[in-house]
Amino acid sequence: MTAKQPISAKEQSRLCHDYATFADHHYATLIRSSELERLTAYVDRRQAELGQAAQPSSKRKRDSSKSVHTQVQTELEEDQRAIVELLNEQNLYVKTALRMYAAALYTSDDHDDSVTRLLSLWLQHESNEDLNKGVSPALEKVPPHKFIFLGPQLAARLDRPKKPTAFNTVINALLLRMSQQHPFHILYQIVTLASGMTLPSTSRRLSDSAAEGRGPAAISIIATLSAENGNTLARMAVKQMKLFADSASSWSLHKEAGRDETSRNHRDVKLPSGCPLASLQNLTIPISTSPPPIDIVSRYSGVPTLQRYRSRYSVLGGLHRPKKMYAVDSLHRIHPQLFKGEDEVRQDAVMEQVFEMSNKFLSRDRKTKARHLRFRTYTVIPLAHKTGVLEFVGDSQGIGEWLRPAHARYGVTNGDLRSEEFRSILKPIQEKDENSRELVPKYTKMIQEFHPVMRHFFTERHKDPMSWFAMRLSYVRSAAVTSMVGWILGIGDRHCSNIMIDQITGELVHIDFGIVFEEVSVMKSLYTLLLTSLIREDAFGYPRRSHSG
Repeated sequence: MTAKQPISAKEQSRLCHDYATFADHHYATLIRSSELERLTAYVDRRQAELGQAAQPSSKRKRDSSKSVHTQVQTELEEDQRAIVELLNEQNLYVKTALRMYAAALYTSDDHDDSVTRLLSLWLQHESNEDLNKGVSPALEKVPPHKFIFLGPQLAARLDRPKKPTAFNTVINALLLRMSQQHPFHILYQIVTLASGMTLPSTSRRLSDSAAEGRGPAAISIIATLSAENGNTLARMAVKQMKLFADSASSWSLHKEAGRDETSRNHRDVKLPSGCPLASLQNLTIPISTSPPPIDIVSRYSGVPTLQRYRSRYSVLGGLHRPKKMYAVDSLHRIHPQLFKGEDEVRQDAVMEQVFEMSNKFLSRDRKTKARHLRFRTYTVIPLAHKTGVLEFVGDSQGIGEWLRPAHARYGVTNGDLRSEEFRSILKPIQEKDENSRELVPKYTKMIQEFHPVMRHFFTERHKDPMSWFAMRLSYVRSAAVTSMVGWILGIGDRHCSNIMIDQITGELVHIDFGIVFEEVSVMKSLYTLLLTSLIREDAFGYPRRSHSG
Protein backbone atom coordinates (compact mmCIF):
# COMPACT_ATOMS: atom_id res chain seq x y z
CA MET A 1 0.00 0.00 0.00
CA THR A 2 1.21 3.46 -0.83
CA ALA A 3 1.59 6.07 1.86
CA LYS A 4 -0.95 8.87 1.97
CA GLN A 5 0.28 12.10 0.46
CA PRO A 6 -0.13 15.15 2.73
CA ILE A 7 -2.57 17.78 1.44
CA SER A 8 -1.01 21.17 0.85
CA ALA A 9 -2.37 24.29 2.55
CA LYS A 10 -3.61 25.61 -0.80
CA GLU A 11 -5.52 22.40 -1.47
CA GLN A 12 -7.01 22.45 2.03
CA SER A 13 -8.10 26.03 1.48
CA ARG A 14 -9.68 25.15 -1.86
CA LEU A 15 -11.58 22.22 -0.35
CA CYS A 16 -12.80 24.34 2.56
CA HIS A 17 -13.91 27.10 0.21
CA ASP A 18 -15.76 24.64 -2.03
CA TYR A 19 -17.46 23.13 1.01
CA ALA A 20 -18.40 26.62 2.27
CA THR A 21 -19.95 27.68 -1.05
CA PHE A 22 -21.83 24.35 -1.19
CA ALA A 23 -23.32 24.91 2.30
CA ASP A 24 -23.96 28.59 1.54
CA HIS A 25 -25.83 27.66 -1.64
CA HIS A 26 -28.02 25.13 0.16
CA TYR A 27 -28.78 27.68 2.90
CA ALA A 28 -29.82 30.21 0.27
CA THR A 29 -32.05 27.56 -1.36
CA LEU A 30 -33.74 26.83 1.97
CA ILE A 31 -34.51 30.44 2.85
CA ARG A 32 -35.91 31.04 -0.65
CA SER A 33 -38.15 27.99 -0.28
CA SER A 34 -41.83 28.56 0.51
CA GLU A 35 -41.88 25.53 2.83
CA LEU A 36 -41.23 27.50 6.02
CA GLU A 37 -43.85 30.09 5.09
CA ARG A 38 -46.37 27.34 4.33
CA LEU A 39 -45.73 25.53 7.63
CA THR A 40 -45.97 28.79 9.60
CA ALA A 41 -49.34 29.52 7.96
CA TYR A 42 -50.57 26.02 8.87
CA VAL A 43 -49.49 26.47 12.49
CA ASP A 44 -51.24 29.84 12.75
CA ARG A 45 -54.44 28.42 11.25
CA ARG A 46 -54.50 25.35 13.50
CA GLN A 47 -53.82 27.44 16.59
CA ALA A 48 -56.81 29.58 15.62
CA GLU A 49 -58.93 26.43 15.22
CA LEU A 50 -57.90 25.23 18.66
CA GLY A 51 -58.75 28.61 20.11
CA GLN A 52 -62.25 28.46 18.67
CA ALA A 53 -62.73 24.91 19.90
CA ALA A 54 -61.85 26.01 23.43
CA GLN A 55 -64.80 28.45 23.56
CA PRO A 56 -67.89 27.41 25.64
CA SER A 57 -70.42 25.35 23.71
CA SER A 58 -73.19 22.77 24.28
CA LYS A 59 -72.35 19.26 25.57
CA ARG A 60 -73.26 17.62 22.24
CA LYS A 61 -70.96 19.96 20.30
CA ARG A 62 -68.15 19.36 22.77
CA ASP A 63 -68.47 15.60 22.39
CA SER A 64 -68.54 15.77 18.59
CA SER A 65 -65.54 18.09 18.34
CA LYS A 66 -63.36 16.18 20.79
CA SER A 67 -61.91 13.88 18.14
CA VAL A 68 -61.45 16.81 15.73
CA HIS A 69 -59.63 18.74 18.47
CA THR A 70 -57.28 15.81 19.04
CA GLN A 71 -56.54 15.53 15.31
CA VAL A 72 -55.85 19.29 14.97
CA GLN A 73 -53.56 19.19 18.02
CA THR A 74 -51.61 16.28 16.53
CA GLU A 75 -51.23 18.05 13.17
CA LEU A 76 -50.16 21.24 14.96
CA GLU A 77 -47.42 19.41 16.83
CA GLU A 78 -46.23 17.75 13.62
CA ASP A 79 -46.02 21.11 11.83
CA GLN A 80 -44.18 22.67 14.76
CA ARG A 81 -41.66 19.83 14.72
CA ALA A 82 -41.25 20.29 10.96
CA ILE A 83 -40.53 24.02 11.48
CA VAL A 84 -37.94 23.23 14.14
CA GLU A 85 -36.27 20.68 11.87
CA LEU A 86 -36.21 23.15 8.97
CA LEU A 87 -34.72 25.90 11.12
CA ASN A 88 -32.14 23.47 12.51
CA GLU A 89 -31.23 22.49 8.95
CA GLN A 90 -30.77 26.15 8.03
CA ASN A 91 -28.59 26.72 11.09
CA LEU A 92 -26.50 23.68 10.25
CA TYR A 93 -25.77 24.96 6.75
CA VAL A 94 -24.99 28.48 8.04
CA LYS A 95 -22.68 27.12 10.74
CA THR A 96 -20.93 24.87 8.22
CA ALA A 97 -20.53 27.71 5.71
CA LEU A 98 -19.07 30.07 8.32
CA ARG A 99 -16.64 27.46 9.66
CA MET A 100 -15.47 26.50 6.18
CA TYR A 101 -15.12 30.12 4.97
CA ALA A 102 -13.01 30.80 8.07
CA ALA A 103 -10.92 27.67 7.45
CA ALA A 104 -10.34 28.72 3.83
CA LEU A 105 -9.13 32.10 5.08
CA TYR A 106 -6.73 30.90 7.76
CA THR A 107 -5.18 28.07 5.74
CA SER A 108 -4.09 30.19 2.74
CA ASP A 109 -4.50 33.55 0.99
CA ASP A 110 -6.10 32.18 -2.17
CA HIS A 111 -9.69 32.88 -1.12
CA ASP A 112 -9.36 36.15 0.78
CA ASP A 113 -12.24 37.69 -1.19
CA SER A 114 -14.61 35.31 0.63
CA VAL A 115 -14.20 37.39 3.80
CA THR A 116 -16.94 39.69 2.48
CA ARG A 117 -19.42 36.82 2.23
CA LEU A 118 -18.31 35.44 5.59
CA LEU A 119 -18.95 38.76 7.31
CA SER A 120 -22.30 39.25 5.56
CA LEU A 121 -23.50 35.80 6.61
CA TRP A 122 -22.16 36.26 10.13
CA LEU A 123 -23.83 39.65 10.68
CA GLN A 124 -27.16 38.27 9.46
CA HIS A 125 -27.10 35.83 12.39
CA GLU A 126 -25.57 37.96 15.13
CA SER A 127 -28.53 37.29 17.46
CA ASN A 128 -28.25 33.48 17.16
CA GLU A 129 -26.36 32.69 20.34
CA ASP A 130 -25.89 28.96 19.74
CA LEU A 131 -24.63 29.50 16.20
CA ASN A 132 -22.15 32.17 17.31
CA LYS A 133 -20.81 29.94 20.06
CA GLY A 134 -20.32 27.17 17.52
CA VAL A 135 -18.41 29.26 14.95
CA SER A 136 -16.38 31.43 17.35
CA PRO A 137 -13.33 29.11 17.51
CA ALA A 138 -13.01 29.08 13.71
CA LEU A 139 -13.47 32.85 13.36
CA GLU A 140 -10.81 33.53 16.00
CA LYS A 141 -8.23 31.70 13.87
CA VAL A 142 -8.58 34.07 10.90
CA PRO A 143 -5.66 36.55 10.79
CA PRO A 144 -6.93 40.04 11.71
CA HIS A 145 -5.41 41.73 8.65
CA LYS A 146 -7.89 39.89 6.40
CA PHE A 147 -10.72 41.90 7.98
CA ILE A 148 -9.10 45.34 7.54
CA PHE A 149 -11.00 46.15 4.34
CA LEU A 150 -14.26 45.68 6.27
CA GLY A 151 -13.11 47.67 9.30
CA PRO A 152 -15.91 50.28 9.10
CA GLN A 153 -18.59 47.56 9.06
CA LEU A 154 -16.99 45.76 12.01
CA ALA A 155 -16.56 48.96 14.02
CA ALA A 156 -20.24 49.75 13.52
CA ARG A 157 -21.08 46.51 15.40
CA LEU A 158 -18.71 47.24 18.28
CA ASP A 159 -20.80 47.17 21.44
CA ARG A 160 -20.73 46.54 25.15
CA PRO A 161 -24.17 45.13 25.97
CA LYS A 162 -25.47 44.81 29.49
CA LYS A 163 -25.50 41.05 29.04
CA PRO A 164 -22.49 39.88 26.98
CA THR A 165 -23.26 37.75 23.94
CA ALA A 166 -21.09 35.35 21.97
CA PHE A 167 -21.29 37.63 18.93
CA ASN A 168 -20.10 40.76 20.72
CA THR A 169 -17.42 38.87 22.59
CA VAL A 170 -15.91 37.67 19.30
CA ILE A 171 -16.29 40.92 17.35
CA ASN A 172 -14.92 43.07 20.19
CA ALA A 173 -11.94 40.73 20.54
CA LEU A 174 -11.39 40.82 16.77
CA LEU A 175 -11.35 44.64 16.73
CA LEU A 176 -8.92 44.65 19.65
CA ARG A 177 -6.56 42.28 17.79
CA MET A 178 -6.83 44.42 14.66
CA SER A 179 -6.01 47.52 16.73
CA GLN A 180 -3.03 45.81 18.36
CA GLN A 181 -1.54 44.43 15.15
CA HIS A 182 -2.64 47.00 12.52
CA PRO A 183 -3.42 50.23 14.38
CA PHE A 184 -2.91 52.55 11.40
CA HIS A 185 -5.77 50.89 9.49
CA ILE A 186 -8.50 50.68 12.13
CA LEU A 187 -7.94 53.12 14.99
CA TYR A 188 -9.59 56.14 13.37
CA GLN A 189 -12.88 54.23 13.49
CA ILE A 190 -12.29 53.29 17.12
CA VAL A 191 -11.31 56.76 18.38
CA THR A 192 -14.27 58.28 16.53
CA LEU A 193 -16.67 55.97 18.38
CA ALA A 194 -14.99 56.96 21.65
CA SER A 195 -15.28 60.70 20.94
CA GLY A 196 -16.54 62.67 23.92
CA MET A 197 -15.74 59.96 26.45
CA THR A 198 -12.96 60.04 29.03
CA LEU A 199 -10.42 57.29 29.48
CA PRO A 200 -10.69 55.57 32.87
CA SER A 201 -7.79 56.01 35.26
CA THR A 202 -5.39 53.11 35.70
CA SER A 203 -6.76 52.52 39.19
CA ARG A 204 -10.31 51.78 38.10
CA ARG A 205 -12.29 50.25 35.29
CA LEU A 206 -15.32 51.69 33.54
CA SER A 207 -18.17 51.82 36.02
CA ASP A 208 -21.12 49.52 35.45
CA SER A 209 -23.42 52.48 34.78
CA ALA A 210 -21.25 53.63 31.90
CA ALA A 211 -20.35 50.21 30.58
CA GLU A 212 -23.04 49.84 27.91
CA GLY A 213 -22.90 50.93 24.29
CA ARG A 214 -20.38 51.42 21.50
CA GLY A 215 -18.59 54.33 23.17
CA PRO A 216 -17.58 52.37 26.29
CA ALA A 217 -16.56 49.42 24.09
CA ALA A 218 -14.31 51.72 22.04
CA ILE A 219 -12.90 53.30 25.21
CA SER A 220 -12.12 49.82 26.52
CA ILE A 221 -10.00 49.08 23.43
CA ILE A 222 -8.20 52.43 23.71
CA ALA A 223 -7.53 51.89 27.41
CA THR A 224 -6.16 48.40 26.73
CA LEU A 225 -3.80 49.70 24.02
CA SER A 226 -2.67 52.63 26.17
CA ALA A 227 -1.69 50.26 28.97
CA GLU A 228 0.22 47.75 26.80
CA ASN A 229 3.87 48.30 27.64
CA GLY A 230 4.92 45.43 25.40
CA ASN A 231 3.25 46.88 22.28
CA THR A 232 5.02 50.16 21.63
CA LEU A 233 3.54 50.55 18.14
CA ALA A 234 -0.10 50.31 19.26
CA ARG A 235 0.45 52.43 22.38
CA MET A 236 2.08 55.21 20.36
CA ALA A 237 -0.48 54.95 17.55
CA VAL A 238 -3.56 55.23 19.73
CA LYS A 239 -2.21 58.31 21.49
CA GLN A 240 -1.16 60.19 18.36
CA MET A 241 -4.09 59.10 16.15
CA LYS A 242 -6.55 60.23 18.81
CA LEU A 243 -4.71 63.56 19.00
CA PHE A 244 -4.91 63.94 15.23
CA ALA A 245 -8.60 62.96 15.08
CA ASP A 246 -9.54 65.50 17.75
CA SER A 247 -7.47 68.24 16.09
CA ALA A 248 -8.80 67.47 12.62
CA SER A 249 -12.42 67.46 13.78
CA SER A 250 -11.95 70.78 15.58
CA TRP A 251 -10.28 72.39 12.55
CA SER A 252 -12.97 71.07 10.18
CA LEU A 253 -15.63 72.89 12.23
CA HIS A 254 -13.61 76.11 12.43
CA LYS A 255 -15.51 79.12 11.07
CA GLU A 256 -13.55 81.86 9.37
CA ALA A 257 -14.25 85.15 11.08
CA GLY A 258 -15.25 88.01 8.79
CA ARG A 259 -15.56 85.90 5.63
CA ASP A 260 -18.71 85.60 3.57
CA GLU A 261 -19.55 81.92 3.20
CA THR A 262 -21.17 82.56 -0.19
CA SER A 263 -18.12 84.32 -1.60
CA ARG A 264 -15.60 82.77 -3.94
CA ASN A 265 -12.77 80.49 -2.95
CA HIS A 266 -10.09 81.93 -0.68
CA ARG A 267 -6.77 80.64 -1.95
CA ASP A 268 -3.45 80.64 -0.10
CA VAL A 269 -4.76 81.86 3.25
CA LYS A 270 -2.47 81.93 6.28
CA LEU A 271 -3.34 79.52 9.08
CA PRO A 272 -4.96 81.40 12.00
CA SER A 273 -3.22 81.46 15.33
CA GLY A 274 -4.25 78.56 17.50
CA CYS A 275 -4.97 76.24 14.59
CA PRO A 276 -4.88 72.76 16.18
CA LEU A 277 -3.10 71.25 13.18
CA ALA A 278 -0.15 73.64 13.48
CA SER A 279 1.02 71.88 16.65
CA LEU A 280 1.08 68.45 14.98
CA GLN A 281 4.77 68.13 14.18
CA ASN A 282 7.19 65.22 13.94
CA LEU A 283 4.60 62.57 14.70
CA THR A 284 5.31 58.89 14.20
CA ILE A 285 2.02 57.99 12.51
CA PRO A 286 1.41 57.92 8.73
CA ILE A 287 -0.46 60.63 6.87
CA SER A 288 -4.12 59.87 7.60
CA THR A 289 -5.11 59.79 3.91
CA SER A 290 -2.09 57.71 2.91
CA PRO A 291 -2.21 54.53 4.99
CA PRO A 292 0.76 52.17 4.56
CA PRO A 293 0.50 48.77 2.87
CA ILE A 294 -0.66 46.05 5.24
CA ASP A 295 2.27 44.43 7.02
CA ILE A 296 1.16 40.93 8.00
CA VAL A 297 3.95 40.68 10.60
CA SER A 298 2.82 44.01 12.13
CA ARG A 299 6.21 45.73 12.17
CA TYR A 300 5.39 48.76 10.01
CA SER A 301 9.00 49.87 9.89
CA GLY A 302 10.12 52.56 7.45
CA VAL A 303 6.62 54.00 7.06
CA PRO A 304 6.60 57.70 6.01
CA THR A 305 5.19 59.71 8.91
CA LEU A 306 3.50 63.07 9.44
CA GLN A 307 6.05 65.84 9.93
CA ARG A 308 3.93 68.97 9.74
CA TYR A 309 1.24 70.91 7.92
CA ARG A 310 2.03 73.85 5.70
CA SER A 311 1.26 77.23 7.19
CA ARG A 312 -1.10 78.23 4.37
CA TYR A 313 -4.32 76.68 3.12
CA SER A 314 -7.26 77.28 0.77
CA VAL A 315 -10.98 77.56 1.40
CA LEU A 316 -12.96 75.95 -1.40
CA GLY A 317 -16.43 76.78 -2.62
CA GLY A 318 -19.63 74.97 -1.79
CA LEU A 319 -22.17 74.90 1.01
CA HIS A 320 -19.81 73.59 3.70
CA ARG A 321 -16.66 75.45 2.61
CA PRO A 322 -14.08 72.62 2.94
CA LYS A 323 -10.50 73.57 3.72
CA LYS A 324 -7.67 72.33 1.53
CA MET A 325 -4.56 71.61 3.56
CA TYR A 326 -1.12 70.27 2.68
CA ALA A 327 0.50 67.62 4.89
CA VAL A 328 4.24 67.02 4.61
CA ASP A 329 5.61 63.57 5.36
CA SER A 330 9.06 62.43 6.52
CA LEU A 331 10.15 61.97 2.88
CA HIS A 332 9.21 65.61 2.20
CA ARG A 333 6.31 64.60 -0.04
CA ILE A 334 3.21 66.79 -0.13
CA HIS A 335 -0.23 65.29 0.54
CA PRO A 336 -3.21 67.56 -0.30
CA GLN A 337 -6.20 66.94 1.97
CA LEU A 338 -9.74 68.28 2.35
CA PHE A 339 -11.11 68.95 5.84
CA LYS A 340 -14.91 68.89 5.79
CA GLY A 341 -17.17 70.05 8.60
CA GLU A 342 -20.94 69.73 9.11
CA ASP A 343 -20.97 67.28 6.23
CA GLU A 344 -21.50 63.54 6.69
CA VAL A 345 -18.73 61.74 4.78
CA ARG A 346 -19.38 58.19 5.99
CA GLN A 347 -21.43 57.43 2.89
CA ASP A 348 -18.54 58.62 0.73
CA ALA A 349 -16.25 56.24 2.64
CA VAL A 350 -18.62 53.32 2.03
CA MET A 351 -18.87 54.16 -1.68
CA GLU A 352 -15.09 54.17 -1.97
CA GLN A 353 -15.16 50.65 -0.50
CA VAL A 354 -17.66 49.64 -3.18
CA PHE A 355 -15.44 51.10 -5.89
CA GLU A 356 -12.45 49.20 -4.49
CA MET A 357 -14.47 46.01 -4.77
CA SER A 358 -15.39 46.93 -8.36
CA ASN A 359 -11.69 47.32 -9.10
CA LYS A 360 -11.02 43.84 -7.70
CA PHE A 361 -13.62 42.39 -10.06
CA LEU A 362 -12.11 44.25 -13.01
CA SER A 363 -8.60 43.03 -12.14
CA ARG A 364 -9.72 39.39 -12.30
CA ASP A 365 -10.69 39.51 -15.97
CA ARG A 366 -7.80 39.21 -18.39
CA LYS A 367 -9.15 41.74 -20.90
CA THR A 368 -10.20 44.42 -18.40
CA LYS A 369 -6.91 44.00 -16.54
CA ALA A 370 -4.93 44.40 -19.78
CA ARG A 371 -6.78 47.67 -20.43
CA HIS A 372 -6.12 48.91 -16.87
CA LEU A 373 -9.83 49.52 -16.31
CA ARG A 374 -10.53 50.86 -12.84
CA PHE A 375 -12.65 53.29 -10.88
CA ARG A 376 -10.34 56.00 -9.53
CA THR A 377 -10.62 56.02 -5.74
CA TYR A 378 -9.39 58.15 -2.86
CA THR A 379 -9.16 57.80 0.92
CA VAL A 380 -11.95 59.08 3.18
CA ILE A 381 -11.55 59.27 6.98
CA PRO A 382 -14.89 59.94 8.75
CA LEU A 383 -14.50 61.61 12.13
CA ALA A 384 -16.77 62.68 14.98
CA HIS A 385 -19.33 65.50 14.83
CA LYS A 386 -20.03 65.05 11.08
CA THR A 387 -16.48 65.91 10.07
CA GLY A 388 -13.91 64.11 7.99
CA VAL A 389 -10.60 64.23 6.16
CA LEU A 390 -10.49 63.31 2.47
CA GLU A 391 -7.58 62.70 0.16
CA PHE A 392 -7.49 65.44 -2.46
CA VAL A 393 -6.50 63.86 -5.76
CA GLY A 394 -3.44 65.81 -6.84
CA ASP A 395 -3.56 67.81 -10.06
CA SER A 396 -7.30 67.26 -10.43
CA GLN A 397 -9.76 69.86 -11.66
CA GLY A 398 -13.53 69.96 -11.93
CA ILE A 399 -14.68 69.35 -15.50
CA GLY A 400 -17.02 72.32 -15.26
CA GLU A 401 -14.19 74.49 -14.00
CA TRP A 402 -12.30 73.80 -17.23
CA LEU A 403 -15.25 73.67 -19.65
CA ARG A 404 -16.75 77.09 -18.89
CA PRO A 405 -13.69 79.15 -19.88
CA ALA A 406 -12.84 76.63 -22.62
CA HIS A 407 -16.17 77.26 -24.36
CA ALA A 408 -15.42 80.98 -24.21
CA ARG A 409 -11.91 80.45 -25.69
CA TYR A 410 -12.72 78.00 -28.46
CA GLY A 411 -16.37 78.78 -29.12
CA VAL A 412 -15.59 82.21 -30.51
CA THR A 413 -14.18 80.65 -33.70
CA ASN A 414 -17.60 79.13 -34.44
CA GLY A 415 -19.65 82.06 -33.18
CA ASP A 416 -20.98 79.90 -30.34
CA LEU A 417 -23.30 80.98 -27.59
CA ARG A 418 -21.60 81.77 -24.31
CA SER A 419 -22.34 79.28 -21.51
CA GLU A 420 -23.93 82.06 -19.42
CA GLU A 421 -26.17 82.99 -22.34
CA PHE A 422 -27.10 79.33 -22.87
CA ARG A 423 -28.21 78.98 -19.26
CA SER A 424 -30.01 82.33 -19.17
CA ILE A 425 -32.23 81.29 -22.10
CA LEU A 426 -33.19 77.90 -20.66
CA LYS A 427 -33.55 78.96 -17.02
CA PRO A 428 -36.87 80.89 -17.36
CA ILE A 429 -38.43 77.93 -19.19
CA GLN A 430 -37.28 75.48 -16.50
CA GLU A 431 -38.47 77.72 -13.67
CA LYS A 432 -41.88 78.07 -15.27
CA ASP A 433 -42.31 74.35 -15.96
CA GLU A 434 -39.44 71.87 -15.72
CA ASN A 435 -41.43 69.46 -17.95
CA SER A 436 -42.26 72.07 -20.54
CA ARG A 437 -42.61 70.76 -24.10
CA GLU A 438 -40.75 73.85 -25.24
CA LEU A 439 -37.59 72.83 -23.38
CA VAL A 440 -36.34 69.97 -25.61
CA PRO A 441 -36.84 71.75 -28.99
CA LYS A 442 -35.22 74.89 -27.59
CA TYR A 443 -32.25 72.93 -26.26
CA THR A 444 -31.89 71.00 -29.54
CA LYS A 445 -31.79 74.23 -31.52
CA MET A 446 -29.37 76.00 -29.18
CA ILE A 447 -26.96 73.07 -28.98
CA GLN A 448 -26.19 73.57 -32.67
CA GLU A 449 -24.60 76.85 -31.61
CA PHE A 450 -22.67 75.33 -28.69
CA HIS A 451 -19.99 73.06 -30.12
CA PRO A 452 -17.97 70.52 -28.09
CA VAL A 453 -14.53 71.61 -26.88
CA MET A 454 -13.38 68.79 -24.57
CA ARG A 455 -10.88 67.50 -27.14
CA HIS A 456 -8.82 70.65 -26.58
CA PHE A 457 -8.20 69.60 -22.96
CA PHE A 458 -5.81 66.91 -24.20
CA THR A 459 -4.13 68.95 -26.93
CA GLU A 460 -3.43 71.73 -24.42
CA ARG A 461 -1.51 69.31 -22.23
CA HIS A 462 0.28 67.16 -24.79
CA LYS A 463 1.76 68.09 -28.14
CA ASP A 464 3.39 64.70 -28.53
CA PRO A 465 0.95 62.36 -30.37
CA MET A 466 1.66 59.31 -28.21
CA SER A 467 1.26 61.20 -24.93
CA TRP A 468 -1.92 62.84 -26.25
CA PHE A 469 -3.36 59.48 -27.28
CA ALA A 470 -2.47 57.80 -23.97
CA MET A 471 -4.16 60.54 -21.95
CA ARG A 472 -7.29 60.57 -24.08
CA LEU A 473 -7.50 56.76 -23.98
CA SER A 474 -7.23 56.85 -20.18
CA TYR A 475 -10.09 59.39 -20.12
CA VAL A 476 -12.31 57.26 -22.38
CA ARG A 477 -11.74 54.10 -20.35
CA SER A 478 -12.30 55.93 -17.08
CA ALA A 479 -15.55 57.43 -18.38
CA ALA A 480 -16.70 53.95 -19.44
CA VAL A 481 -15.99 52.37 -16.03
CA THR A 482 -17.49 55.19 -13.96
CA SER A 483 -20.59 55.26 -16.15
CA MET A 484 -21.17 51.51 -15.88
CA VAL A 485 -20.55 51.34 -12.13
CA GLY A 486 -22.56 54.50 -11.49
CA TRP A 487 -25.49 53.21 -13.54
CA ILE A 488 -25.55 49.92 -11.61
CA LEU A 489 -25.33 51.62 -8.19
CA GLY A 490 -27.81 54.37 -9.02
CA ILE A 491 -25.45 57.22 -8.13
CA GLY A 492 -27.12 60.60 -8.51
CA ASP A 493 -26.18 64.26 -8.36
CA ARG A 494 -23.63 63.82 -11.16
CA HIS A 495 -22.86 67.25 -12.55
CA CYS A 496 -19.68 68.92 -13.74
CA SER A 497 -18.76 70.09 -10.24
CA ASN A 498 -18.91 66.55 -8.86
CA ILE A 499 -16.76 65.05 -11.60
CA MET A 500 -13.05 65.89 -11.52
CA ILE A 501 -10.43 65.07 -14.11
CA ASP A 502 -6.81 64.22 -13.36
CA GLN A 503 -4.72 66.66 -15.37
CA ILE A 504 -1.84 64.18 -15.52
CA THR A 505 -3.52 60.89 -16.42
CA GLY A 506 -6.87 62.07 -17.81
CA GLU A 507 -8.84 59.79 -15.44
CA LEU A 508 -12.19 60.92 -14.07
CA VAL A 509 -12.57 61.24 -10.29
CA HIS A 510 -16.11 61.29 -8.89
CA ILE A 511 -16.80 63.04 -5.58
CA ASP A 512 -19.75 63.73 -3.24
CA PHE A 513 -21.99 60.67 -3.13
CA GLY A 514 -25.07 62.04 -1.42
CA ILE A 515 -27.51 60.10 -3.62
CA VAL A 516 -26.91 56.38 -4.06
CA PHE A 517 -29.12 53.28 -4.29
CA GLU A 518 -32.20 55.53 -4.47
CA GLU A 519 -34.68 56.02 -7.28
CA VAL A 520 -32.59 53.64 -9.33
CA SER A 521 -34.63 54.02 -12.53
CA VAL A 522 -34.30 57.81 -12.40
CA MET A 523 -30.58 57.58 -11.64
CA LYS A 524 -30.03 55.19 -14.55
CA SER A 525 -31.73 57.66 -16.86
CA LEU A 526 -29.51 60.43 -15.52
CA TYR A 527 -26.41 58.31 -16.09
CA THR A 528 -27.48 57.66 -19.65
CA LEU A 529 -27.75 61.42 -20.14
CA LEU A 530 -24.36 61.94 -18.49
CA LEU A 531 -22.65 59.40 -20.76
CA THR A 532 -24.38 60.97 -23.78
CA SER A 533 -23.12 64.42 -22.79
CA LEU A 534 -19.58 63.11 -22.26
CA ILE A 535 -19.61 61.51 -25.72
CA ARG A 536 -20.99 64.70 -27.20
CA GLU A 537 -18.05 66.62 -25.76
CA ASP A 538 -15.97 65.00 -28.55
CA ALA A 539 -13.15 63.67 -26.37
CA PHE A 540 -14.00 60.05 -27.18
CA GLY A 541 -12.58 60.36 -30.65
CA TYR A 542 -15.79 59.97 -32.63
CA PRO A 543 -15.79 61.76 -36.01
CA ARG A 544 -17.98 64.85 -36.16
CA ARG A 545 -18.37 66.06 -39.71
CA SER A 546 -20.89 68.74 -38.79
CA HIS A 547 -18.50 70.47 -36.39
CA SER A 548 -15.83 72.77 -37.60
CA GLY A 549 -12.75 73.55 -35.49
